[in-house]
Amino acid sequence: MKMLPPDIERLITELKNNWVVFPYHDESVLNLRLISAELDLPTINEIFIRTHYDSDLAFEAAIQIAAIKGNKRGYNVYQCLNQVNNDFSGEAVTDNDIFSIDNLFIDIDRAGDTKSPATEVELGQSMNYVVRLVDYLSNLGWPEPTIVMSGNGYHIYYGLDEDALEPTPENRALRRAVLDCLADTFDTSDSKIDRVVHNASRITKVIGTVARKGKASDERPYRLVHLVSKPSIYYYVTNSMMQSLVDNLGSKSGGRGDSIRAPRKVPKVAAEPETPRQIARIKEMLNFINADCSRSVWLEVVWGLLSTRWTTALQMAEDWSKTAPEKFNAGEFVTLASSYDEGYETSYTLATVVYHARLGGWGG
Repeated sequence: MKMLPPDIERLITELKNNWVVFPYHDESVLNLRLISAELDLPTINEIFIRTHYDSDLAFEAAIQIAAIKGNKRGYNVYQCLNQVNNDFSGEAVTDNDIFSIDNLFIDIDRAGDTKSPATEVELGQSMNYVVRLVDYLSNLGWPEPTIVMSGNGYHIYYGLDEDALEPTPENRALRRAVLDCLADTFDTSDSKIDRVVHNASRITKVIGTVARKGKASDERPYRLVHLVSKPSIYYYVTNSMMQSLVDNLGSKSGGRGDSIRAPRKVPKVAAEPETPRQIARIKEMLNFINADCSRSVWLEVVWGLLSTRWTTALQMAEDWSKTAPEKFNAGEFVTLASSYDEGYETSYTLATVVYHARLGGWGG
């Protein structure tokens, strides 16, 4: 069997990775957008509809051929970050054409002049930013993200779930607040977050294409957009996790997220939908939290569970508490649960439970 040149083999691998990071379904619509401001070429929009092709392979091949051809002509090749309405029939996707918000997109690039490709040193500085940011969010209980080298920086994608999937103005404001608070906290003189990538129809580079910016040189070459890492197991970020982040960082940094801070009193409705997947995930996490702990930790975990307002929350809290039979006191537990149901004010959420689970060795 004839071996492919290493550069071609890598190109094919990364084009396949595009579908790993941005999966599609049987009725998906994909808007491929070709942009080249440097060469003053007209923007091209191409629409690919999965139902128009006999197989996934044919659908992928058509998109990949168009992407490669456009890339060779000098275009940067982009696609919509989020899922497009199945009945889309226009020429270019807008915010009104988005069915769901699939990802929280964090775009990290070098600060200052970005008209030319990045150097290796600048890329290293951006990666240091990525490591600090991801470590911080992991310690808050956020899941492992997908990381992509964008050619001149790094893209971080956190999968979204439940209420965060809705393409509403409120959710867009929350995503914007998250980016603002993270930028206020982590931006340096070397690297920064792009604060404006929060709109529903946001485009992002196709993995496996070459990022072309300005004039290339030995020190500043064009690079292939490629997958750096992806989660071994996919867990997702919800609105309550993002709101908790905004509340925390906004209060510390005076970030722009303060304007949408949630009320402190816990609402009388569920903060997140009570799905079997979420229940199973929380039960798994509780296995990593020792109920034979300090009273303060015990209260944090119980309050974090009760903050969900799920029908199963109280039973999960009691079952977990009983795994430390020498410390469990039924009367004290009932008193705590009753006071919370009366509207106990607390900043503890499911993110608190995730935090303690990670401390106990949970790796989800």
